[in-house]
Amino acid sequence: MSARIFGGFGFGPIQAGLFAAEARLAEDFERLIISEVDEDLVDAVRDNEGRYTVNVARRDGLDTVYIDGVEIYNPTRAPERDMLAGALADASVLASCLPSVDFYDKPGETSIASIL
Repeated sequence: MSARIFGGFGFGPIQAGLFAAEARLAEDFERLIISEVDEDLVDAVRDNEGRYTVNVARRDGLDTVYIDGVEIYNPTRAPERDMLAGALADASVLASCLPSVDFYDKPGETSIASIL
C-alpha cells in the first residue's frame, strides 16, 4: 500500500487547528502537505521544522497539542508550486480552507484548479 497523504489548501485556524491536526493525530497519514500563500506563515512553519501547536480547550482545562511533519509550500513561488502539484497528485484526502472562492479558480498558475 502506498503512503497516505493529506493535502490542505490554506493554513488558517480551521485547517491548522482542525483538518491537518486531526489528520496527524489520527496517525492515518504519512505526509501532511499544505499549500499556503502567506509567506510569513510558510516561513514560520518551516523555521519551526514543520511543527506547530494547537491549544485545545476542554471542560477541565487547556491542552497544548504538538503537530509535526508538516510540509508547507507557497504556490506563488514557481519551484514550490511544481513540488506541491507533484505531492498532491498522490494525496488520499484534500481539504480546503480558503478565505473566498476567488482562490479556487483565479487567473494564473496559483489557483487550486491550476495546481490540481
